[in-house]
Amino acid sequence: MIDLHTHSTASDGQYTPSQVVTLAHKAGVTTLALTDHDTTAGLAEAAAAAEALGLTFFRGIELDCRYPGINGNFHVLGYEIDPGHPVLADCCRDFAQQRRERADRIFGWLAQLGMPLDRAAVEDKVVGVIGRPHFARAMVEAGYVNDTREAFDRFLDTDDFRRIDRPKPHPKEAIARIREAGGVAVLAHPVQLKLGERSLKSLLIELKADGLSGVECYYSTHTPDQVTEYRTMAEELGLLISAGSDFHGEQVKPDIAIGTGKHGSLQVEGPLSLVTYLQTRKDGTRQ
Repeated sequence: MIDLHTHSTASDGQYTPSQVVTLAHKAGVTTLALTDHDTTAGLAEAAAAAEALGLTFFRGIELDCRYPGINGNFHVLGYEIDPGHPVLADCCRDFAQQRRERADRIFGWLAQLGMPLDRAAVEDKVVGVIGRPHFARAMVEAGYVNDTREAFDRFLDTDDFRRIDRPKPHPKEAIARIREAGGVAVLAHPVQLKLGERSLKSLLIELKADGLSGVECYYSTHTPDQVTEYRTMAEELGLLISAGSDFHGEQVKPDIAIGTGKHGSLQVEGPLSLVTYLQTRKDGTRQ
């Protein structure tokens, strides 16, 4: 079983990096990547845990981006990056500062909407850098919404929220940073871009010219038809095929399980070209 898209407490997940690895192992995952948002802080811990359990592990990151005219969640995954590369380390520090500044705006914005939160109580539960899931859980605990999905749908993933959101790099810039750090860049969850087939294919052609190497064709909320569409598109364009659950933990995304996705949706057919490519690179490095 393969899962190349997971999150830990280093960003906005529920479990520590080593706990994510343990959960993956118990679920039957044999090939795993940790891809925390805008940080590499959990990779050393996760790699050590994976080695102890005999899992194939790839060092990852997920960079949040913004593309003019696209309002969906635009994320680029990076694999087998050098966590200590100065370009990547600098941008992660910048992102962390931007997230702290955004948190100030979110607390104020929610208070204006009649949903004040106890800042100390929220921040006390943050291990890495504060993100939207931390606010979503706090809103549930305060009784403002019924669950985290409602928090995102009504407030934290809306046009109003985007007006106070932090600045994000163009995907071309994110791809360049990943490649400079020795990594392989992959477009995450294309369904969230909310593009038609023609527009998505045009975008992929553009991003491939910028250095994109793959597409996350298998994803927790991709339908079988979408998986087929994305696989076909990737193969036509010579892009690697990836698969990931986007696991955060049941308190954050209660319907997504590590390794299997949403209600068993993460059914990978045949060898995964991204895994083959990354393993070949890793084996070559060892020689």
